[in-house]
Amino acid sequence: MGSDNTTIKNLFGTIDPFVTWDVSFLWNLPRGVNIALSGMNLLDTRPPLVNIEQAYDGFTHDPKGRRLKLAAAYQLGR
Repeated sequence: MGSDNTTIKNLFGTIDPFVTWDVSFLWNLPRGVNIALSGMNLLDTRPPLVNIEQAYDGFTHDPKGRRLKLAAAYQLGR
């Protein structure tokens, strides 16, 4: 079985790891106001290259880089 894995690695290579730092904060303020701040891929890590058409695996990696999101919500009647 080990030789099968070696053959697969020789044919297709290996994909480097892809680790991102993501963080989210949620503030529940008085009178039904909520504010959320999220940061995805804060270190702006590029996805590893793979030997397919887009040069990255779109099913498991995101090529967009660093993204920040701010959201606010208000609940009426509170």
